[in-house]
Amino acid sequence: DLDNITGFVHVKDALRRITEPVPLDAGKELPVKLLSNALRSKVGKLDFVRTVLFVPPSMPVGDLLQSMQTARVHMAVVVDEYGGTDGLVTIEDLLEAVVGEIEDEHDELEVALVRQVDANTYIASARAELDEVRDVVGPDFDPGEYGEDVDTIGGLVFDLVGHVPLKGEIIAGLKGFEFEVLQADARTLRR
Repeated sequence: DLDNITGFVHVKDALRRITEPVPLDAGKELPVKLLSNALRSKVGKLDFVRTVLFVPPSMPVGDLLQSMQTARVHMAVVVDEYGGTDGLVTIEDLLEAVVGEIEDEHDELEVALVRQVDANTYIASARAELDEVRDVVGPDFDPGEYGEDVDTIGGLVFDLVGHVPLKGEIIAGLKGFEFEVLQADARTLRR
């Protein structure tokens, strides 16, 4: 349940646990049996579940960085006024907000988020910024009031329909443009 986060497990802790050597004493279970039992354990019962840092969305970036440093954590869960989860923020996210994009070995190669297929058809990642879409499509692409509260084409489509659209769904509502959802799951619009 995203609104009832009780902790998190760092993959390095889990890997360390399942690969640590176990002495073979008479009468004790074999390491393979211990590993099998550990893998079937409920996450909440593990002794290496880490505490989560919860923060409000209004917390200044500098204060959040200091709180994360004090708590010795690399991420925090952003909660709304009702205690619901708004999202997850990492130190990398915060640093990128301050100094700009940081590319590392985990970032995917940059690919065009918007490309023209034919004279009247474009394919765009839901993450494509509205300005980037306008640069490729041309000045006729004007989200108007729909673009005031969103930054991406995915956000625009979401606002137009009021829900996460399904794959294959066709959305009208923006003068001169129609959007077909090519890729989506239950919670996220992708393309």
